[in-house]
Amino acid sequence: MGVLIVIAYGAGLLVAPFFCRAEQKNTFVFLAAIPNWIFLPLPIVEAMYGDAGVRTLLLGNVGAQLMLWSFGVWIHMEA
Repeated sequence: MGVLIVIAYGAGLLVAPFFCRAEQKNTFVFLAAIPNWIFLPLPIVEAMYGDAGVRTLLLGNVGAQLMLWSFGVWIHMEA
C-alpha cells in the first residue's frame, strides 16, 4: 500500500498544475495520494469473503493508516 501511495503522490505532483491553483496544490496532491481504501472495499470484501476477508482487510488497513497519519499529513502540511 505504501508504494502505491508514493506513486500516486508523484502522479499528483505531475498533474496538479493542470487541475488547481498554486494555493490548492497540497490539498490536491493529498487527495490524489491517499485513496479510499476502507469504505468502498469493506462491504464488497464482506460479501465475497465473509468475516475472514474483513479481518484481512482491516489488518491491511493498519499500514494504510500509518501512511495517512505520517506521509499524508506531511503532504498536506508541505509548503
